[in-house]
Amino acid sequence: MIKVERVYKIFVYYNNMKISECNPLLTYLIYNLISCIIFFLIVPFLFPKYKKNSTIINIITGLIVFIITSALLYWLCSKNYIRVAWVVVAIPLVARIVMTIMGVALIGSATVETTE
Repeated sequence: MIKVERVYKIFVYYNNMKISECNPLLTYLIYNLISCIIFFLIVPFLFPKYKKNSTIINIITGLIVFIITSALLYWLCSKNYIRVAWVVVAIPLVARIVMTIMGVALIGSATVETTE
């Protein structure tokens, strides 16, 4: 098992970099904050029958992915791989934009059949 103190030493003592110096990490933090706000404020109104168990699972999974991605971005910035860090940040943003466009296209192409 990895000790928290060891992980702390790896990131603080060996890297010696402030989070504010890593713009990709700050962008990712802001993006996730906005995503969380949207998820908690909009989803319950759009989907009132959304099960609470799946919400908890989504929160835990999202938190794990968030921590791993943030650690990766911090490490990339500390090693001065800023362009690679921007690519890692761009992947979820581009995926979200593509999914939004596909969703709008599917909704726009849907036809409603009326019976008389």
